[in-house]
Amino acid sequence: MDARPVDPRDISVEIEPLSYRVVLWLTETLSTEYDITGAHDVVEVIDWCAARDEAVSFSIFAVFRIGSGELGAIQLSGSGQ
Repeated sequence: MDARPVDPRDISVEIEPLSYRVVLWLTETLSTEYDITGAHDVVEVIDWCAARDEAVSFSIFAVFRIGSGELGAIQLSGSGQ
């Protein structure tokens, strides 16, 4: 990992997520997915995931709508099993 200072003015658009998509991995090959709405921020979603005893790991995505109306997702945490 590398961290470097940036000019915050280089971002021209910020998009609030519509929801968070959560993948709870129950085993290495079995998962269940949830759409989380009403969360204050991704930290609240992480806390929700961590409280799920049935999950061995989890992945979190921010869901947003692109110009054509399609849904998109950006992975924020975790990895595909």
